[in-house]
Amino acid sequence: MTWELERRWRVLPAGAIFPGAVGYTVPSNDLNSSSNLMLQARLLSISPETTCAAAVTGTAAQLLSRYGCTAAMRATYVDSSGSLVATVAVAVLPGTAAQHAVVQDLTGSGDVSASLVRALPVAGTPAAGFGDQQRQMTSAVGAGPYVILSTAGFADGRHHVRLSADPYLDQEMSSLTAGLTSTAERALGKPLAPVVCPGAPGC
Repeated sequence: MTWELERRWRVLPAGAIFPGAVGYTVPSNDLNSSSNLMLQARLLSISPETTCAAAVTGTAAQLLSRYGCTAAMRATYVDSSGSLVATVAVAVLPGTAAQHAVVQDLTGSGDVSASLVRALPVAGTPAAGFGDQQRQMTSAVGAGPYVILSTAGFADGRHHVRLSADPYLDQEMSSLTAGLTSTAERALGKPLAPVVCPGAPGC
C-alpha cells in the first residue's frame, strides 16, 4: 500500500492530479443567500517536474528541505470570471510521517495563510502577470507522502491586499485554493482497494 501511494505522482496521468476543470463552492452564508454558489476554475498550464526549492518559498521551503522533499509539480488555474488566478503545488516527501510533520508545522505556525507557493505565470493568459508579489493566501493539505499547497491572486496584477476588508472576495479566494488542493488530495490519497485473497484460507 505504501509503495502504491508513493508512486502515484509518477504513474497517474497529469490530468488526474491537475484536471482541466475544478469545481469549488462559495458557502451561502457569505452570499446572503439560501444556496451555495458553485464555481469552476480552468487549467491554464502544468509545469514540468521541478525541485522543491523552485516550487515553494518561505517556511514551506525550509520544512520541505528538512523533511527530505524530492520533487514538486505545479499547475496554474483561472476562475470563470478571469479575475482570479491560482497556482497549486504538489511536493513529494519520503513518506506519510514526513508529510504529517510538514503540514502540522505549517498549520500550527499560522504560516499557512502566507504566500508559500511560487506563482507559476502563464504567458498569453490571465495569469501572465501572476508573480510572487501578487500572491494573496495559501492553503495546505496532506495526502500520503504528498504536501499539497495552493496560492491565489488577482489577474490584474495587483499586489498583496487586505482581504479581510472584502469578506466575499476573501471567501471566494479561499474556496478556490481549497478546491484545488482537495482535488489533488483526492487523486493522490484515494484509498486503495482492499487486497483480496482468492485462494484457500491462509493463502
